[in-house]
Amino acid sequence: MLAEIEERLDRLIRETWDTHLEILALLMAENQVPRDEHVSRLDALVTCFGKREVESTLFEEGRRVATLLDEEQEPPVLKVNSELLERVGDAEILFALARPIATILDISPLSVSLALQTRDERSLRNLANKAIRKLDDSPVRSLEVPAYLNDKMAVFTTRLSTVAASLGGEPEGLEIELSDEFHESVKNTMGWPEWIDIGDSFAETISALASSLEGTGLEDIAECLVEQLWDGLGVGTQSFMRNAGRVLRGNNIERLVDILAAFSTAAAATDSSYSDQLSSWSNLSDLNEAWINLNRVEEMVFGVSTVDPERTPISVIAPATKSFGLDEPDSLPWDVPVCCWSAREQNALRDLFIGVSRTLPSAAEHEFFSYESIWKPEVSALELDEESRRSMGIQVVAIGMELVTPEPDVWAQAWSSSMRTLLNQYDGLPEAHQVEMNRMLRKAYDDFFPEAHTIWARRFYSLDSKSNRDAYEQLMGEIQRVLNAPVLFDGFVRPTVSEMAPFPTLTFTVPVSDDKTPVWIPLSALASTVHGAPVRVRAVHVQGSCHWVCDRSLHLNKLQSQPVDLIVRSVHGDALQFAIFG
Repeated sequence: MLAEIEERLDRLIRETWDTHLEILALLMAENQVPRDEHVSRLDALVTCFGKREVESTLFEEGRRVATLLDEEQEPPVLKVNSELLERVGDAEILFALARPIATILDISPLSVSLALQTRDERSLRNLANKAIRKLDDSPVRSLEVPAYLNDKMAVFTTRLSTVAASLGGEPEGLEIELSDEFHESVKNTMGWPEWIDIGDSFAETISALASSLEGTGLEDIAECLVEQLWDGLGVGTQSFMRNAGRVLRGNNIERLVDILAAFSTAAAATDSSYSDQLSSWSNLSDLNEAWINLNRVEEMVFGVSTVDPERTPISVIAPATKSFGLDEPDSLPWDVPVCCWSAREQNALRDLFIGVSRTLPSAAEHEFFSYESIWKPEVSALELDEESRRSMGIQVVAIGMELVTPEPDVWAQAWSSSMRTLLNQYDGLPEAHQVEMNRMLRKAYDDFFPEAHTIWARRFYSLDSKSNRDAYEQLMGEIQRVLNAPVLFDGFVRPTVSEMAPFPTLTFTVPVSDDKTPVWIPLSALASTVHGAPVRVRAVHVQGSCHWVCDRSLHLNKLQSQPVDLIVRSVHGDALQFAIFG
């Protein structure tokens, strides 16, 4: 917990110096503090807060306090109570810091508290402009404060070395020595100095970075990298990443993803609160929410989403096609990271997610197979001996009828054995037939569930980069995740031969016994039989190993002869209950 409050304090203090240091100078002027003391007091303030000590708890005269300024030491030492501050928000932490700030600067604590309550940069600029008009002398600028400028340059040096190392260069020898002329030139700068005004002072730094990157192919853009790192010191970390990404993309810089990854590593090295996850970027909150909502809708409709954004967060510095599994429409730049996209492109992506969510069918319940995975790789293939064969019947049954439901582990064993059989059959095909099988299975997702075309496009966008065997395993087994049921896409005529069927079949595996065994078939699977192949139920007897008993076909048209009230009473959630017996 001490480390957590340290990180929050570091972030808040740096943000405060960036936005409020000149406001604090104006408050000193309004309180009649001699101007020649402004720089020394601000320097003492930045130094004191930079060397703060975080305690697990803190008392003053027997009373627990949030902060304590030990003025008996020289320079003064700020002590912070993590036990209290870790339980409050940023605003309360700033309120607690107002008193030691006021004490060091010898100004009113109330004035400091009111100033720190304003975090909006535009409001702060307006406040500063109004105060400046009342002053006879020009106010002290933040870059006149040695400790503040030194801290900025330490951040710059750390980021520069980190970028060099991340890109395969040598980080040694990149120390920065700036001339007195540089310090004088930036003292009275309004805001952070523009690169065009100070770039000449970094000629040696640029040359050192180019030498460091020799052999990486990035030597020629050393000046561009240094410029982006410099400009990044004048804005927040996320703004630094966003601006750098768009500039690099606009200049058609090669190895854009590698450079952004290096910048991201450098940003994290100097800002403990920085994260490259989409969920942490406030300006992309609408995009993140639309992405999460899309996946939640998919999960409700199909039993599982393409990804789990909460377990597998999206990175804004990875190529968008890798992050989202999309490569269309062509009008969006899928090959570059989202932080490089323009606001218009980011909004278009958000609207795309919202549009896809609205085109999906109504959500359905998935109650029957809630376990995450039923694949048991160690299970052997089905035994195909004649002794286990027998004919079995299948019929619609009403909910509530007494049936014998196998244990989930037994069901998983039967399904895994059926999958192992299909893998062995696939291995027996010539390579050309394997390619054709994969093509047929991939097309089956669009044919059986055409309303979810965009989902399949995302889910299978990386198939071309996989081997035939790996692609087949995903295509054959992914339907189990989609329907949340023990089902496979079977592209063979029967399990006894490696003969390809004219079209694949949705094959549900059921471990049968001497009693009636329930079979739950999702209505979406039955609906797909109207224009496609019938659903197939594969009965498997599990006793030690798994033995194939028989296959039975189901077609939506067969239900037309069943009484309507029976059909109604057999619906549970999003599935129709059948029983297999014999």
